[in-house]
Amino acid sequence: MCDLLVRLNQFVRRVSWGVLLLLGAAVATNALAANTSMQPNIVYILVDNTGWGDFSTYGGTTPTPRIDQIAQEGIKLTNYT
Repeated sequence: MCDLLVRLNQFVRRVSWGVLLLLGAAVATNALAANTSMQPNIVYILVDNTGWGDFSTYGGTTPTPRIDQIAQEGIKLTNYT
């Protein structure tokens, strides 16, 4: 009977440590995900010899699908003064 209690105690300790490790990993993962989601994503595009009307998102005739997608999903700047 005593041997059974010792084994049960060991089992409970191992399970407790496993649960604590899983909870710690979940909390750490959640904290990292929350930390990275708070940082802004900034894309700075530097081009030469291009006017603001050359991109199709601003009414230009040149197809620019990637820049159009960025403009649709983010902020489109329209005030150049």
